[in-house]
Amino acid sequence: WSKDKVIQVGIGDTASIEEFNISKTPGLSSFKYKDIKMNYYSELIPILKLDSLVKHLKEEVFFLSIDTEGFNINVLKGSLELLKKVKVICIEFDSLEEKKEIKSFLTKQYDFLFLKETKCNLIYINNEYL
Repeated sequence: WSKDKVIQVGIGDTASIEEFNISKTPGLSSFKYKDIKMNYYSELIPILKLDSLVKHLKEEVFFLSIDTEGFNINVLKGSLELLKKVKVICIEFDSLEEKKEIKSFLTKQYDFLFLKETKCNLIYINNEYL
């Protein structure tokens, strides 16, 4: 897309610098998980809150997709202002514990309604837009 911009940062709940574990299999690269057998090398990557990247965004966001290989809840926690503008969220979960944490965060702290689960993804809709 001509309007897309690539920004070489990670997204999380605080501004920091984190070690990113890069696997020979790209889908297994992660900030959170480090498998010695699968790990190819690590790089230090700057982390920003999603809120800080989109703070000037005025319009609503129809669809937000989060798939960050184990950093999903961190991304949510760094998106507190943005979540008020989001209509639909699709977020990946990597464990049952993370699934429960995502559900609690979106339904109790925000007014999101659980819509559907598809394999390892959860779909929520903002009650304000129903």
